[in-house]
Amino acid sequence: MFKARTPPKTNSFMNLGAPVRGFKTSLNLMNMAAQDAVILENFFPRPDVLETRDGYVDHITAIPLQADRLHVYGGVSGSESLWGTTAGGIYNFTVAGACPAASLVLTSGLCVSTAISTGAGNYMLMVNGADSMSQYDGTTWTAVGVLGAVNTNTFSYIETYRQRIFLVTKNSTQINYLAANAIAGAPTAYPLGALFRQGGYIVAMSTWTIDGGVGPEDHLAVMTNKGEVAVFAGNDPATWALRGVYFAGRPLGLTPMYKYGGDVLMITETGIVTCSSLVQTASIDRTQKITQYIQQDIIDNAQNYSANQGWQVISDPIKPMVLVNIPSSPQITQRIQHAQTGAWATYTGWNAIYFARMAGQMYFSAQGTAGTYTVKRVTGSSDNGSNVTATMLQAFNSFGMGGQKKVELIRPYFESSVNYTYNVGFANDFQVAKNFNQVNVSTGLSAAVWGTSLWGTAVWTGSESTTYDWQTPVDEYSTWKALYVQVVARLAQVSYIGSDLLFTRGGHLQCYRDWE
Repeated sequence: MFKARTPPKTNSFMNLGAPVRGFKTSLNLMNMAAQDAVILENFFPRPDVLETRDGYVDHITAIPLQADRLHVYGGVSGSESLWGTTAGGIYNFTVAGACPAASLVLTSGLCVSTAISTGAGNYMLMVNGADSMSQYDGTTWTAVGVLGAVNTNTFSYIETYRQRIFLVTKNSTQINYLAANAIAGAPTAYPLGALFRQGGYIVAMSTWTIDGGVGPEDHLAVMTNKGEVAVFAGNDPATWALRGVYFAGRPLGLTPMYKYGGDVLMITETGIVTCSSLVQTASIDRTQKITQYIQQDIIDNAQNYSANQGWQVISDPIKPMVLVNIPSSPQITQRIQHAQTGAWATYTGWNAIYFARMAGQMYFSAQGTAGTYTVKRVTGSSDNGSNVTATMLQAFNSFGMGGQKKVELIRPYFESSVNYTYNVGFANDFQVAKNFNQVNVSTGLSAAVWGTSLWGTAVWTGSESTTYDWQTPVDEYSTWKALYVQVVARLAQVSYIGSDLLFTRGGHLQCYRDWE
């Protein structure tokens, strides 16, 4: 006859390091590595730990209109100043405090700026395709209505290339350039329509510096709204050479190009493409992008929010990170990449419109309502005194065993010198987030938690390196498990190193034949 029995349980111990390889959306859930993440929100993925993201403080308050763009001017003495452009004018945002009066009146804040140094000093020039070109000499802003006989309100983009100012005629495939080291005079028109087979109009330009082995060589990259990029080499447009016309993908936003070291990053509907990858490959490999591991995430956001303003790529070499601003709705989010490891994470809570970096610090203009528009400075560990909530769901893991197992005990490792709260739990067999298990531990710090606060809270007060005690999660037998960790902090940043797991295998009833 057949009888049922429960086989003996066997205990297994495992160390599970933090998912420092970042979150990925372009891999099958079963094929992820243990150090990958399905969700990584408000954690910065350092090579050794996950660290709760930086916070911010108010830098400029009571801005009458949304600051659509931020610009940095570098003076001849090496000092820098921060400027913002709104639909009302240009404002000096260098010194923290309430918003000052406008330095120059504008009707559109979607300005593009460039800098050039001439024998007369350092200048910053701005255009937006609606107002006259704005010029700053380090002291005074001036509206420049015409260059030669050309109205400057027809220029939508501006770039400095080999000591020349280049300007894009709005909604056209024509660029214009001034004489070398000049900020005035009649511009020379240079039509490019015959080069672009897909038509459209020029969106942006950027200088691309290539090291050819005997010194740096500058190229000018010109991008259309259809995603074609023309690359030119040479000093004078009258004699320069066309290196080629390449397809990068349709650009996102009005400022899709960003000079990054010796390359140019272009944010497109399929991810971030580099100029070097276009030129150095005979055919386009659409998987080899900086954003290849989060490509589906970028594609989804591009489909939903491509018409929104605020798409931007910028870097912070000190952190070090590359930041992609995504003007999603209702909250604007960012994708952050560790510049050395390539690991990605998502930032929420900043609600940033546009970023700029002045004097080694990152600033961003923030969404709001009339009278509440602000510029923030990235610093500290809290959002203007409010908690920062960081969440991760690690890659699903079978722990090298095909059978079912149940986590009996978990011991997470954190580093912090102050109070914080944390939650841990497990998702089983690819279940959705609402079914996660949880641990509820007594708390010494009141803090709101992610989602609907279904997860409990735990507090640790300790030294620079801390370890929490073993906890018993509410878990069940399953083949695949994903560790969930959430940290809520305000007083200092918290680092997550990894967890020890103790689990049992077996425990299910099995049938056997008993001969009597």
